[in-house]
Amino acid sequence: MAKTFTKASLLSAVLFLFIFSCSSLPQKEVFSENTKGSVTNPKEVMFIHGMFMNSDNWTAWEKYFALHGYKTSSPAWPQHDKSVAEMRDKKNFDALAEVTLEDVLNHYRAILRDRPVKPILIGHSMGGLVSQILLSENLASAAVVLDSAPPRWTFVVSWSFTRTNWPVLNPFGSNPIVQDQDSFNYAFCNAQPKAEQKRIFETFAVPESKRVGRGPLTKAGSVNYDNARGPLLLVAGSEDHIIPAKLTYANFQKYDDTPGYTEFYLAQGRDHCLGLSRGWEELAEMSRNWLETHMVK
Repeated sequence: MAKTFTKASLLSAVLFLFIFSCSSLPQKEVFSENTKGSVTNPKEVMFIHGMFMNSDNWTAWEKYFALHGYKTSSPAWPQHDKSVAEMRDKKNFDALAEVTLEDVLNHYRAILRDRPVKPILIGHSMGGLVSQILLSENLASAAVVLDSAPPRWTFVVSWSFTRTNWPVLNPFGSNPIVQDQDSFNYAFCNAQPKAEQKRIFETFAVPESKRVGRGPLTKAGSVNYDNARGPLLLVAGSEDHIIPAKLTYANFQKYDDTPGYTEFYLAQGRDHCLGLSRGWEELAEMSRNWLETHMVK
């Protein structure tokens, strides 16, 4: 009887994932009746980069928010506080290969605990998951996450996700992952023209630790959904391959009936480089307006 039940449960789960993967996503959805919230806007933003990047990818966003009266910072992950050229140098690979998601989280925990105010976090990809976790630990006042990596136990059926994340999931080898132009184009910039793909790859792409990428499968990737927290906006690029929009929506759905305002927004026509590619200004402005709408001045 138990064996039959297990098979039936597995079949039901697979069917649910298949149906969910084929369904259309809303442009916008909200969990919470409290649209304003009670958290004061600290006018301070900390930007957190994701995998295969360093903090250089936030330079334009920092300038934009500074022009609107925000104090900004973008501290790099451990072993990412180097130039793109330095990070591509193989002499740095051994140290990079040892970095874990827990190392990244502890790095930002230490920084945030020393801050006199709790800043807003804006994170991309794995930096988005880091932002979600830190927000749930009450170390930040609010968060905007762009194409956030999924927390532990968050899954969808997706060929593009499997294909782009296979270098991380592959159990063989522990060296840092080095993407070439073609693999970067498919994973990050699939909606961009070739010239833009080339510019972003040459300017921003760096090797990455496999151990960080495997972090969401471990306890380190867990979000405490029960803690009271500030507002959270999850933005999904409709054309994203490496973090498909339906995965961001599944991430959002984890926040149903949790103590905090949560919103999902689908950015049409945008891929994983939505914060770097042409049109990033519109996304930055939307993020700022959202923060100023859902926080107390």
